[in-house]
Amino acid sequence: WRITPPLYRGFTGMPAKDAQTYLDESESSIALGCVQHAGDMMYIPENWGHSTLTHGFSIGAAVIFPEEYHKPREIPFMFVHINKTGGTSIITMFREHCYKEFLEESWGDNEEGPDDLHRTFHTTANSYIDRYGRQAWDSAYTFAIVRHPLARQVSNFFFLAGLCERTPWLCKERHIPEKVQAENVETLSDEEKIEAFHQWIWDLYQAYPPGHPDQYLFGSKGQGNQENPSFNSTQTSWLVDEEGEMVVKNVFQLEHIEEHMDALAESIPCLKDGHHAEGHMTLGNDEVGLIHKNVTPKYPDFKLFAHNKRTKRIMNEIYGVDLKNFGYKW
Repeated sequence: WRITPPLYRGFTGMPAKDAQTYLDESESSIALGCVQHAGDMMYIPENWGHSTLTHGFSIGAAVIFPEEYHKPREIPFMFVHINKTGGTSIITMFREHCYKEFLEESWGDNEEGPDDLHRTFHTTANSYIDRYGRQAWDSAYTFAIVRHPLARQVSNFFFLAGLCERTPWLCKERHIPEKVQAENVETLSDEEKIEAFHQWIWDLYQAYPPGHPDQYLFGSKGQGNQENPSFNSTQTSWLVDEEGEMVVKNVFQLEHIEEHMDALAESIPCLKDGHHAEGHMTLGNDEVGLIHKNVTPKYPDFKLFAHNKRTKRIMNEIYGVDLKNFGYKW
């Protein structure tokens, strides 16, 4: 092999043997050389010149790597979609207005189970960094939406209950009581729904207490993010890197997201084509708010679930870091 830096690369039109002789005899040391033996692998950096000369019969294979393997990918923005924080409505908005810029991919495999496949739809900051690199993450506009921990947990409970008929294995894993599964929930009074929620919190806490390897199941499926040891049920764990440092540029509260639509559109220009000055998105001439997707079955206001002492103790233990980091109070 003879390889040359990008400044000296070029096509000589000469036989490889003559080209190597010329390079070896040249007074200027512009080429590096080596002999590749059986089992050796060579990597030629992007834009470097190379020449090969075979010393006898040999069989080899060459692969040209796609650009993304050796050049940082330019991604304009990345959205950390924490489950049950209204993110599906944001993604619907991106698909409508930013389909060229919005990153939607999946990676990994689900041979061991459906929860091992990564999707940008529910990917933590750390998983984004592992996938696309720290440089791509730091250069992109990154944001997330968070929600009051109790409101998120209540929403999650009734959302999962509505899935039980279609995915019974999920409800078994998440300890959803039979009395609220599927259509059963419609037969319950508000008081019975609240009572079922408090029992669920206790059952989950016993199954996945702090320190349990699957503790994240108290708050969400793994979605492949469980490969990171720091991932758990908290919203905070979605927003940190492997060192535990918060790395998302902007974190918005779901309760006030409409107030931040102007700021979001400034940071993500593709939204401006459909942006209204009062904080709503517009499609054509029609003013609309966030399109509500992934709708959870109706349930009582989450504040009505706040009066059980045991639930309050568990929630403060599990989600105290979220209450502190995002300015929520019980």
